[in-house]
Amino acid sequence: MKTLLRAALLVLIASALSAQDRSRPWVRDTAQRGDLPLVDKSGVADLIVSPEDHKVVSLAAADLASDIARVTGRAPALRTALNAASSAVVIIGTVGKSLVVDALVSAGKLDAAALLGAWESFMIATVEEPFPGVARGLVIAGSDRRGTAFGVYELSQAIGVSPWHWWADVTPTKRPALYV
Repeated sequence: MKTLLRAALLVLIASALSAQDRSRPWVRDTAQRGDLPLVDKSGVADLIVSPEDHKVVSLAAADLASDIARVTGRAPALRTALNAASSAVVIIGTVGKSLVVDALVSAGKLDAAALLGAWESFMIATVEEPFPGVARGLVIAGSDRRGTAFGVYELSQAIGVSPWHWWADVTPTKRPALYV
């Protein structure tokens, strides 16, 4: 009985901590010190996807570009190369399949150890100077193709796009700027 009570208490504490983390927005429409601008008056961060990555990653990135435009009225460029990228970028890729993500891991700028061997997992992290000419980057890295897609849709949800927008016509609130 005591073991069952302890287990129930641990589940309750874990649920409370998880709900607390979700209550703090990690995407805002006003800048705070150290934020990466996804969209602001100076521009829109480019979305970078390796052409070698899975097709679903490109499809999810295109959905993210549409979602950002749906919220802000401004669409990011979807690029497959780093040349001509803006000073802030969103790098989307699968570990072991994306040359861009793998280059960040090899350079020690992204610790993706938790994704190795995982199933349908992702991480979202900011990286300072991911590449020459790029000041800051937001990296969405997945353990596999589904994990990468789930990470992309997590960002879409954080900017205010409901998964129901297509099926139930749930219109997102317009926002002039987005910062991570």
